[in-house]
Amino acid sequence: MSIIEDVNLSAGEIVAQVLALKKDNNIAAHRRLNIVYMGMGEPLDNLDNLTKAITIFSDEDGLCIAPKRQTVSTSGLSSRIDQLGAMHLGVHIAISLHAVDDALRSELIPMNKAHNIASIIDAVKRFPIDTRKRVMFEYLMIKGKNDDRASAKKLVKLLHGIKAKVNLIYFNPYEGTAYERPDKASMVSFQEYLIAHGLLCTIRDSKGIDISAACGQLQEKEKQENS
Repeated sequence: MSIIEDVNLSAGEIVAQVLALKKDNNIAAHRRLNIVYMGMGEPLDNLDNLTKAITIFSDEDGLCIAPKRQTVSTSGLSSRIDQLGAMHLGVHIAISLHAVDDALRSELIPMNKAHNIASIIDAVKRFPIDTRKRVMFEYLMIKGKNDDRASAKKLVKLLHGIKAKVNLIYFNPYEGTAYERPDKASMVSFQEYLIAHGLLCTIRDSKGIDISAACGQLQEKEKQENS
């Protein structure tokens, strides 16, 4: 499961989402879940409440959800990655990378101007990771932008020395965007290159394309309809 992590949520409100989910779906109180902090807002922008929630979930007298079952998905606030790692909470991280050069990544994720790719990779290398686990790197594939062999080669070089898993994601087009969705052959070719060069790599099934369900798309669609 995932938790919608808004920068305004208190630790109690974060925990309440799991309690509500269990209640609404008749999930037994003792059943343990996997949690990913992601969605509306950057989890590391709410670091204090995020870490409080992680601690509450992990408590043996509470929901007893082990830290190894909790993953923080971040766009890459490198300084905050270091702060989270220094707490040694035992959680995992997933990085929304999406590009192998700063020019494109800044176009896709403006905060990259303050936290560039090099700083993110350095922070990830310092982050304490369970030796049995991998750091997840999310990579949004956009036709003609980052789906070519040169990008695949750069990604292999970039992640060298990191126990990583790459999750390739189809770009979901929406009204008004200049970006295009890659074809399946490009996705598979990119995946095969990464695997051949030692990276674990999967392709995420594309869902929600008909309802603009990718992160941020519904909000953008609403803005366009109301403008």
